Amino acid sequence: MNDFRTLLAEAGLPETSVEVCMAAQLTAEFEQAERDLIAAERAATTGSLEGTGTGEYLARLDELRELMQAGSYVFRLRGLPRKQFRKLIDAHPARTDDEGNTLAEDLIAIHGVARYAFNTSTMYEPLLKATVYDPADLTDDEWREMLGDSDAERERREAAGLPVEDGKLTDSQITELINAAMGVCVGDVSVPFSPAASRIRRNSVRE
Repeated sequence: MNDFRTLLAEAGLPETSVEVCMAAQLTAEFEQAERDLIAAERAATTGSLEGTGTGEYLARLDELRELMQAGSYVFRLRGLPRKQFRKLIDAHPARTDDEGNTLAEDLIAIHGVARYAFNTSTMYEPLLKATVYDPADLTDDEWREMLGDSDAERERREAAGLPVEDGKLTDSQITELINAAMGVCVGDVSVPFSPAASRIRRNSVRE
């Protein structure tokens, strides 16, 4: 029988990883090569693929896969202790409408049941910063480069004549990281894709 105290001493917080292709500009080329391959196959009039150009497209797809793999980074995330996660939620209270009801976009459901309420426009960036441990010790400027400037930061930098950062990750990539961050903290959560991730760039509070 397992010894509880030994297991407790060795226990750790949940972890997960998300592979992100940082060479996202290659995605369009990959998709076009796939379309070209499909078109070549359909145009073939014999049972042989020879002479249809499919070999060239297959080689290009393999080349692009290697390039995209070489341009990918595996982000590693670790869950927060319960009290630390609750403190983060408390620092970002959910928004309400004129009647005092919590906005639907600030209600986070687990297995279809709303269990958490917080301001999704401000909490996700600090959540990512708290849960991502690899790459380690990212600077504020590196986070800005990945996620982009909030509206407030953009206005401040424009007024000061400083360059503005639009971000290097797509909404889809950010959403995948957010889902992973929520997952290691509370379980299987599906973050709403299109307002939640995109609002990080516009409205997040810079730490």
